Amino acid sequence: SKLAYSLVELAVAAKKKGVLALSNYDSELRKDPFLAKSMQMAIDGYDANDIEPLLVNEVEVLAERHKRSASIARRASEVAPAMGLIGTLVGLVQMLADLENPESIGPAMAVALLTTFYGAILGTIVMAPLAVKLEKNSSDETLIKTLVILAATSIARQDNPRRLEMQLNSELAPSQRIRYFD
Repeated sequence: SKLAYSLVELAVAAKKKGVLALSNYDSELRKDPFLAKSMQMAIDGYDANDIEPLLVNEVEVLAERHKRSASIARRASEVAPAMGLIGTLVGLVQMLADLENPESIGPAMAVALLTTFYGAILGTIVMAPLAVKLEKNSSDETLIKTLVILAATSIARQDNPRRLEMQLNSELAPSQRIRYFD
């Protein structure tokens, strides 16, 4: 992962030149507000025990907000077919209300069938995949922020960057692990 590699580079720079040297990376850090905030806390001399709870709380609040959004999409995927069935009933009522007029049967039946179709499509093709995508994006963002928290606390503790590399790799999938020192 490119981010993990960059985080270890920041840790190496902080270890070699001191934490204040991270100020030289300001333009790169500003690309990600959470990373900038985390590193600024380390630069400002916050203790690792102060940094971690603040940032973890921020990530938990973000994850909860994402979870609510995904659950709304998931619930919509469950409700959409039922709404389609309600539309089907409306179409059938229209059809049955005017059975002596054969020209009205076709359009009413079309309403009945189309609403079922739209409900099924909306639920299975649109909303369910959207919920899955929201959950995956949330999971990915939470992982990224967890890596940043590990780096910020490691830098604040002035740990050996090799230790940070091991911590980051323990959070990453085997295919994404980095080998900075090898």
